[in-house]
Amino acid sequence: MMNEKEESVFDLVSYRDQKQLQAEKNAKSIYSLATDFAIRYSNIREKVRAKHLFRQQIYFHQELPLPNYLEELFQQWFLFDYHTIQGETMFSLFLKNYSNRLTEPEMILGALFLTTYVEPFEIIEVSQESRTMLVRDALEAKKFTITLCSNEITYGNKGEYVFLRRLPLVTKDWAVGPVFSVPSNELAKQVIFSFMESKKNNSSLTWRAFLKRQGYFLLAQVPLK
Repeated sequence: MMNEKEESVFDLVSYRDQKQLQAEKNAKSIYSLATDFAIRYSNIREKVRAKHLFRQQIYFHQELPLPNYLEELFQQWFLFDYHTIQGETMFSLFLKNYSNRLTEPEMILGALFLTTYVEPFEIIEVSQESRTMLVRDALEAKKFTITLCSNEITYGNKGEYVFLRRLPLVTKDWAVGPVFSVPSNELAKQVIFSFMESKKNNSSLTWRAFLKRQGYFLLAQVPLK
């Protein structure tokens, strides 16, 4: 039988777990709505312009069709990092258009989405049962527990690297969209090296700003798993 202190701790853990589940549910809903919005809201001209700019950014031939892994990269870039003719991202436009339909907590969560970016992580442990992945970020070696959307975890093994968009929630973080597994750990080293070299010419450059500008190009250079 638990004493009063143990019951209090149990109640707190239970409460935080419930808040985590609700946050994950809201995150999934917002991401789904935003993805649908980007498809419906953008016209043909905007999509053609976006594809052209994306191909330029990753140095991919304009006339060749994008392989599946680059198409997935494009969809992430188009939703979060592409700037429309009006100078806004599709996700920020989604939040403006849905401001009267989303609750205040959902709008706050939506604002958190805007801060996310695709970054490299080393896999420490994968749990099929809980659909989570314990990872270490490539730059500062900080550890994060990431909840994954897919019911079947096939993203990689211990010691391998993945690129993903991490959304901080309550007790665990959430992987926004696809997780990109890379066939070689050399890519993560190349990303860090490129960041350090760029920082020599721009001391105020942040890891986030660098990855939002160069991350897709570097990730597009190798066929993903």
